[in-house]
Amino acid sequence: MLSTIDGYKTYLVMVALLLVVLLEKGLGLDVPGVALGEDWMLVVMNAIGLGTLRHGIQKSGF
Repeated sequence: MLSTIDGYKTYLVMVALLLVVLLEKGLGLDVPGVALGEDWMLVVMNAIGLGTLRHGIQKSGF
């Protein structure tokens, strides 16, 4: 199963982080175990940065 998503696991983590922020701040739903606080935009920027870094590494051939 994991070999079918090889190379996409980082992107799944990025999407999960963005989805949690969307649910917490955008829709106002409470996600158990998540406390974003006032610095929720930092979580969004970290998720986007993680995806960008992974894409750069993949493009460079590592």
